[in-house]
Amino acid sequence: MQNPNKDEAARQLYPLLNTEKSGNGSVLLQNHLSNFGLEALLQVPNIADDGVVVTAAQLANVFAALNVDSFSCARPAQEQGQPMANIGIMLFATKPGSPREKGGALEFELVQGKIGRLAFQHPSFRDFEQNLADYPDLAAAG
Repeated sequence: MQNPNKDEAARQLYPLLNTEKSGNGSVLLQNHLSNFGLEALLQVPNIADDGVVVTAAQLANVFAALNVDSFSCARPAQEQGQPMANIGIMLFATKPGSPREKGGALEFELVQGKIGRLAFQHPSFRDFEQNLADYPDLAAAG
C-alpha cells in the first residue's frame, strides 16, 4: 500500500482483493472520513454510505494520492471490548501535502481469506486508542 509505483502496487493488491459482486481484484471501498477528494480520485459523483466497488488499480491510485507515510500494525477491530471476527483496523499517517493531513484509520474485512471491504475511518473509530490502553496484549500482537 506504500509502493510508489502504482502499477506494481496494483499487482500486489490484486490477489488480496475479492468481492462477491465483481470478483478477484476488486474491493468495496467506503469513506467515513471527511471529504478529502476520494470521489475525484475515483471519478465518481458520490460515494454513498454503501460505498463503491473499486479495482486494485483504482485502490493503488487512492493510496498513492493519499501520500501515506506509514501504517500501524493491523489489529482486530473491537466492539464492546471484544475482537470482531474477520474485521481488522490499522492507523495510517500521511506525509505533508496529503489531502488527508491528519491520516486516519483503515478498517478491513476478510471474506474467505481475501479483503472484501475497506473503510476509511476516523482514528478514534471503535475507540482504537482506548482499546490499546485497556488491552495492551493487542499492541504486542502487532
